[in-house]
Amino acid sequence: MLKETEKYISRNNLFEKKSNILVALSGGIDSMVLLHVLKELGYNVSAAHCNFKLRKSESDDDEKFVANICKQWNIVLFVKQADANNYSQKHKCGIQEAAREIRYAWFNDLSKKKLFDAVAVAHNANDNIETFLINLVRGSGIKGLSGMPVKNKKVVRPLLFSFRNEIEEYAKKNKIPYRTDSSNASLKYTRNKIRLQIIPQLKELNPAFEEVVLREINLMQQADAFIEKHINRKLKICCIQKNNALKIDIPSIKKTQSSQLVLFHLLSKYHFSSSTINDVNEALSSQSGKIFFSPTHELLKDRNSLILTERKQSEKKVEKKISHIPQYISSPLPLQFSVHKKPLNISRDSHMAEIDAAKISFPLTIRKWNAGDCFVPLGMKGKKKVSDFLVDYKTPLNEKRSVYVMESEGEIVWLIGYRISEKVKVTDQTKKILRVVLKK
Repeated sequence: MLKETEKYISRNNLFEKKSNILVALSGGIDSMVLLHVLKELGYNVSAAHCNFKLRKSESDDDEKFVANICKQWNIVLFVKQADANNYSQKHKCGIQEAAREIRYAWFNDLSKKKLFDAVAVAHNANDNIETFLINLVRGSGIKGLSGMPVKNKKVVRPLLFSFRNEIEEYAKKNKIPYRTDSSNASLKYTRNKIRLQIIPQLKELNPAFEEVVLREINLMQQADAFIEKHINRKLKICCIQKNNALKIDIPSIKKTQSSQLVLFHLLSKYHFSSSTINDVNEALSSQSGKIFFSPTHELLKDRNSLILTERKQSEKKVEKKISHIPQYISSPLPLQFSVHKKPLNISRDSHMAEIDAAKISFPLTIRKWNAGDCFVPLGMKGKKKVSDFLVDYKTPLNEKRSVYVMESEGEIVWLIGYRISEKVKVTDQTKKILRVVLKK
């Protein structure tokens, strides 16, 4: 692995022999092997460990472990303790997203203050495949299917070529100690579900599945670079910045003969979902007046133009994360929570949701619905767009903007005040019921 890593570093111009490198060190097998490999290759390395206190004593044990290893290996270690839960609530994001943002902001700060030339993270080929599948499921376009970049400014991934089993063999051969994160076995997280359940099934269909995906990622990266260069030339013709608005000429977009691709390249930068961008593309030939929203921007269809503006602060994404079952919350909606054991007479009141507690995971998210949102309404077999459901329900236009949803792991489980999802309904097998009441 030493020779292969050195060749990979050189081929991708990650850093030079004299570079000062900061290694992101969690204490897990990947980061421990990365630190050992770079040290053995003679690079000037330091390490950085972030303790988020998410696993209580286990997190503290990780910190003690990496401190002891760095002392044994004579490596300078930087440690940061941070409250990811507090950051998550303050910035309205998930715990994992909060931890990632804190970690990379700290790495960036450290690299500036201590003059590090590169921040090395230990993502491997398996991580890259998992990311590809996550993005495929979410819908992310060619860029998302291009996987992880081997180099992104100062962040580099020297082990991205290596499979997990190769890393395990290297650790065993060189007797490298490491910590095992107990949360890696939890199916609560999407990445773990893909790693532990989905990929093994795909490998049954094609034993060379992982190699095939890596080849596809490489092709996607080349295609993305080519397309981006071509589209950027087109956008210079199609777009005009005027005051605080970006005006996009519809006839010019249509002439590209790849309108959806051009729109995806442009609008995804402003956080529009792939399904919303598809709706925008279909509306290019429709009447004026349609408005499309992302968490940060809105897009107005106006005759021969699309007008992109930033949403006012009061209109931006409003959401609340619920990390455990409360008795009551007042914002953004007054909701009362309670847990019941069966038997229970299930209410048909649309202002009350009675959900199989085993079919949801925390944190729950309460937010306004977005264009492109879908769910499986109770009593139906397939997905239905929230916008279509509200139209069928004859919800007045002025009320639509005030409709909220409850999400679990990115899936809508209740269109609040209307209907729960078929996926979380109470059945004969239900043991515990979560009741949530929208107080009028």
